[in-house]
Amino acid sequence: MSANAQMTARGDAMYYVHSFLCLLIMFGFGQLPPVEPLTALGMRLIGIFLGLLYGWIFIDIVWPSMAGLLALMLVGGMKPVVLLNRSFGDPIVVMMFFISRRFINSSYCRLTLVAPTAVSSTCTTPIFL
Repeated sequence: MSANAQMTARGDAMYYVHSFLCLLIMFGFGQLPPVEPLTALGMRLIGIFLGLLYGWIFIDIVWPSMAGLLALMLVGGMKPVVLLNRSFGDPIVVMMFFISRRFINSSYCRLTLVAPTAVSSTCTTPIFL
């Protein structure tokens, strides 16, 4: 087995380990006995938050976020209709989507973030128009 294949296999294994730990924190932390001022629901919600942080740091942004939304519905943190309205139906989420699209599509972002060695003096497009 070559060195690249070993690194890829090791990276894939760590991805699954981090994914398992993320879900374990999300759904397992709430099973611990609650600390005095917290209720059982509060412990479950803190577990979801800590699992999300772990997933965002070590895995990715997308699927831990979706797992966190699913966990919020399953533990009784929010009703499904309210959760979907507040997460995907909020105007701020839509606004941030369009702002990030404009930033990613700007030539400044492409030249400085994607190819920093290819910066030319002809790049004068402002980020936000």
